[in-house]
Amino acid sequence: MKNETNPFSSPVAESVTQSQPPAVTTKVDSFGTIAKRTFIAWEKLRLWFILILGLITIAMFVCLPNLWHPFCFVAVIFGAVVANTCFMAGPIVDTYIRWLGYRKNWPRMSMFIAGTTVTGIAAVLFLAGMDLGIH
Repeated sequence: MKNETNPFSSPVAESVTQSQPPAVTTKVDSFGTIAKRTFIAWEKLRLWFILILGLITIAMFVCLPNLWHPFCFVAVIFGAVVANTCFMAGPIVDTYIRWLGYRKNWPRMSMFIAGTTVTGIAAVLFLAGMDLGIH
């Protein structure tokens, strides 16, 4: 006869008679929680992205005096909007990677460094091309 039928038995006696180990529970973050943490981390990186591209753009305007043209300023603003739109690929891919269970930071930093480098090179080439095209 089991102790479960005895309403007067102590909880200690019941726990000793159980043959099953306690269930192990692991906390799994929801997709929303993962996405929120990832996007906040990328928004901090966006400040560095804007700073780096801003410094590249300022350096190009200082070095290439032909860029002081209203059309160039409009083109730079358009380029900044496009660059920041493309930046969103990073947090989207990073969220997906983390949702699949990979928690290391190297993919985030690799994507950030590669994306910022490619965007910086594109900005230099674009502005150098604008300098050659406007007289």
